[in-house]
Amino acid sequence: MATDVRSADSDPDPDASPEAVPRAVPEVVPEAVPRATPDAHVAATSTSVLEVQIVAAVEQRSADGDRLRIAVGVNDTVIRHLFSIGLDLHTTRAQASTSVQLRLDGTISELDAAIGELRSLIFDLEHRP
Repeated sequence: MATDVRSADSDPDPDASPEAVPRAVPEVVPEAVPRATPDAHVAATSTSVLEVQIVAAVEQRSADGDRLRIAVGVNDTVIRHLFSIGLDLHTTRAQASTSVQLRLDGTISELDAAIGELRSLIFDLEHRP
């Protein structure tokens, strides 16, 4: 790259501080600026596309890890807790009167349906493409 160095003052004052001494400022000559070739543009675009694809892949892998972690966490805690509650309700139902047994049957059925829905969601989280 060709530059033309010009100084505002060729004889600086020897007693002046370094900040007061004018400095040479390089001037870029427009004809000397290299032009980008079409091949350079294609290479830069290809690199940018590749970088975007890499970032997307890293983000997807991170999201997959988060989904798996959530699924395992829900399965290990929430499902087991709800299942335990269902067992307690079955035990209580066996000791209850007929009218209470009927009410508990409805509650147990709703709890079983909720557990089934959660298991389905967990399976989807674990096996999502």
